[in-house]
Amino acid sequence: MTNRKPFRTPAQKAEARRTADKVNGTYVSPAPVSYHRQAKQQVAA
Repeated sequence: MTNRKPFRTPAQKAEARRTADKVNGTYVSPAPVSYHRQAKQQVAA
């Protein structure tokens, strides 16, 4: 099992902070996130 959680680069974090709105006590932002690339499938030899 590998970590597939979305993440933000420093530039994306800055954009998220700039565009964040407080909704019901939680900050939410429409700023984009990045995803880890899918691992290549290994062929059983």
